[in-house]
Amino acid sequence: VNISAFDLDGNFAESLKKEDLIINEDGRLHQANIIQHIPAKVLILLDTGGENRVAKNFKVTRNTAKSLIARLQNDDQIALMQYHDKIELLSDWTNNKTELYSILDKKMKFGRSSRFTEALGEATDFLNKANTENRHLVLIGDGLDSIANLERKRTAIRNLTALNVN
Repeated sequence: VNISAFDLDGNFAESLKKEDLIINEDGRLHQANIIQHIPAKVLILLDTGGENRVAKNFKVTRNTAKSLIARLQNDDQIALMQYHDKIELLSDWTNNKTELYSILDKKMKFGRSSRFTEALGEATDFLNKANTENRHLVLIGDGLDSIANLERKRTAIRNLTALNVN
């Protein structure tokens, strides 16, 4: 069972021991056998396309990504991908937050259309190559697609779900 534990201030609970956990499964209590920290691999997928800019804002997208990066653990690996008229990997896996902030400031580009479904497929392929069970995809966008139909979007979401990504 994968869990995340935080203290009352929202900080990661690093001093948690297996004796501190009780697992309730269908009314039966179990003690945890082991606790281990597995660094996460987090792909942040940024929607920078813009035929409909009512619900999204380029600056808000950038600042949301920066805020998320700041909250991740120092040993977590982060990658950045943006999509608009095309899909671009902005940064491969790294834990260098300063470098990621700089990439967000300098490499994010605005486009006319939004290729959400294709980007989801690219993200799925990228995460499939990550050699960890602690993989996460964070979507910063509105989920609209300028090109793909609903069935292609559903297929892309099913493929991502089958990959067991958080």
